[in-house]
Amino acid sequence: MNRTIKFRGKRCGNGEWVYGMLANLKDLDTEVQSTIIIKKEGIFNNGSASPFFMEWDYVDKDTVGQFTGFIDIMGQDIYEGDIISKCVYNGKKRNKDGTVSSDFQRRGVGVVRFNLERGRWVINNFNGIVNPIVNKKELAITRLKIMGNIYETIQVIENRQYK
Repeated sequence: MNRTIKFRGKRCGNGEWVYGMLANLKDLDTEVQSTIIIKKEGIFNNGSASPFFMEWDYVDKDTVGQFTGFIDIMGQDIYEGDIISKCVYNGKKRNKDGTVSSDFQRRGVGVVRFNLERGRWVINNFNGIVNPIVNKKELAITRLKIMGNIYETIQVIENRQYK
């Protein structure tokens, strides 16, 4: 299997997004756990099992999301916690002015989550319906668009305005 595994999380302090590998640290004296995103890995210390991390940031563990492997129509990586719109190609349609264009049907807007029962990434829409992001039949004809995320786009969730 060849896929990219990476995460994002909001940096503690200034709330900026940080992207990279995920790690949890535990202080053995205080039992306090911290979540970090490793932005750039360093080298291993003389064969030691613990790597030397060149760049990393503390992140809010409640904002951590994994990359799904899907990319939206604007070329942006889709992460767990993103709010996305899913459209499926329906064929060609003739417009009123006589021109022909592609017809896409919206199949839902919702939050990207990993569903353990299904073993796949899904869209949880706001009516409680769970749909796969894409299935094999739809893979070549599906368009996904990031509308925001559950950490920053509160108005999308509250107002349910999906334009």
